[in-house]
Amino acid sequence: MKILFFTLKPPYPAIDGGCIAIKDMLHNLLSKGHEVKLVSLETHKHPFQSEAFPKGLLKETNAEFLPIHTELKIGAALTQLIKGNSYNISRFFDVKVQQRLAEILEKETFDIIQMESLFTTPYLKVFKEKSEAKLVLRSHNLEHLIWYRQAANTKNPFKKWYLKQLAQQLKKYEAGIQKELDGIISISIIDAKRHHQLGFHGKSITVPVSMQVMPAVQPTTNKKPTFFHIGSMDWMPNIEGVQWLIKEVWPLVLKEIPDAELKLAGRNFNLNQFQNLPKGV
Repeated sequence: MKILFFTLKPPYPAIDGGCIAIKDMLHNLLSKGHEVKLVSLETHKHPFQSEAFPKGLLKETNAEFLPIHTELKIGAALTQLIKGNSYNISRFFDVKVQQRLAEILEKETFDIIQMESLFTTPYLKVFKEKSEAKLVLRSHNLEHLIWYRQAANTKNPFKKWYLKQLAQQLKKYEAGIQKELDGIISISIIDAKRHHQLGFHGKSITVPVSMQVMPAVQPTTNKKPTFFHIGSMDWMPNIEGVQWLIKEVWPLVLKEIPDAELKLAGRNFNLNQFQNLPKGV
């Protein structure tokens, strides 16, 4: 099959979980003999870096990278809030990107258009207008749940209210696009069930994120029981998860294993994100 593989960010360099998920899916599709055209948005956080790509991959996928400005703007956020629209989604829409996608679809015919993440779906309209391809969403997260959790963990009353508004707008958007899709690929079985609860009744499969097995290493000489958390620390759900781990879980571990150690690592890790680190961290 011929697939338009439309992604939120370039798969390389694979510097976070989203990039790894995109990279692995791309290579899996190619390994099965499908003809894949890669089209990626590129932002200030995830710019295109040709030297990061494996040799020949850019040519094999006839790859294109479309720049878009996604920086947070207070005025735009307030405007979308007043209108009742999701600012999280509108940040990823750009007229020039839409025009280029339309040009691609006018010249080429695809069997499937696979959108990687909810934030590529603002271009559903042009996909439906310019192509008869099946529309498939690879859902990396149910985004509204992330914002509901952030709201629940926020003490500031105004911030809590604002985050709830963002979550409600995202939930409305996520539920609304379900009927536009022919299929959904979920990361987990739980997410697949949640999509059906939102109203999706089309074809659905679950494809977990895989990790490359690392080569064998020499065992450490450290005799202490050691735990690890590795994740991008410029993503709020990861930061909140580690804060919860340190505050709620780690004291319970120390009660059972007093000499245990917890090692934290990740992209853009900053100790200022955490206060009063307990013993062993």
